[in-house]
Amino acid sequence: MTAPAEALAWPADGLEDVPRCPVCGSGTRTVLFSGLSDRVFHAAPGRWTLFSCRMCGSAYLDPRPTVETIGLAYRDYHTHVAPATARRRSWAAGAGRALMHGYLNHRLGYRFSPSSGLGRWVVPLVPGGPGVSMQHVRSLPPGGGRLRLLDLGCGNGEFLLRMKAHGWQAEGLDPDPRAVAIARAAGLDVEEGVIEEAPGVDGRYDAITLSHVIEHVHDPVGTLRACHRALRPGGTVWVLTPNLEAAGRRRFGRDWFPLEPPRHLTIFTAASLGLALERAGFELEPDPPVILGAALWSYRLSTALGEGVHAPMTAAPALPPSGLARALGADLVSSVVRRRAEELVALARKPGP
Repeated sequence: MTAPAEALAWPADGLEDVPRCPVCGSGTRTVLFSGLSDRVFHAAPGRWTLFSCRMCGSAYLDPRPTVETIGLAYRDYHTHVAPATARRRSWAAGAGRALMHGYLNHRLGYRFSPSSGLGRWVVPLVPGGPGVSMQHVRSLPPGGGRLRLLDLGCGNGEFLLRMKAHGWQAEGLDPDPRAVAIARAAGLDVEEGVIEEAPGVDGRYDAITLSHVIEHVHDPVGTLRACHRALRPGGTVWVLTPNLEAAGRRRFGRDWFPLEPPRHLTIFTAASLGLALERAGFELEPDPPVILGAALWSYRLSTALGEGVHAPMTAAPALPPSGLARALGADLVSSVVRRRAEELVALARKPGP
């Protein structure tokens, strides 16, 4: 019988020490969790310690995999499937999608179809409705055939397909060769690599998006500085990442699935993500819409981890009624107390016209 990957040791020569916080550089810290392992994808070997920075509030692994060996943690990952171009939806899901489309068509000038004109009035009345809708396009307007978008960590390219269909000159960059191959097979302009080493990108883009990417990189401030260089003056960066101060993290502790060691190298608070963007030269946009609904997925996976369910991420058991009520309650609370949301959203601009 083969031992689970997380029960094995990470190669000793593939580790590096991280004595200071990757966000603010402080060495003052406390242990948040020790003995963590990959219980989500069951792909990465090793046991991991997560430290909490006492200055900026970020959490980070020490030691952590090196840049050269981090690929071992992505041998089985959710970006290794083809992008979905169409899905069969229930009547309720289809109606919700039409309302969201109607809201985006009115708010930003999209031409999504099918759509319902009621969305412009209904979506703002639903707690978190505007945030969920804006996440669909990452707060970006239609491209108009002339605006250039870069999606970092684009994975299989599903978001690029959507934005390309709405007038963006959409490009992707991802370090995972398997994900890149899948995106290219879908006809997308995607390169393998990281933005810090990408040639000829200075001042090239009007928008750069990072959806669940910044927690994966070894130098988050350096990555954001590279984004700053790649944007035109006035360009936008949009960031989505797990929130260390989420109600779910406080509830589930070490079983909170967004900890996801060792793929998540740094986990942010709202304050530390803002600090990272400001250190990179960006000006923060005030109060981007809170994205609700993430607690349902997070609570489902975290509950499974707490119960010792050894199953693929997509096969985790559904939440019982009590767990469902707690997840919905957490989402409603975070619509008022933004710093407790399961995910952080940041929108920032490069100074300029």
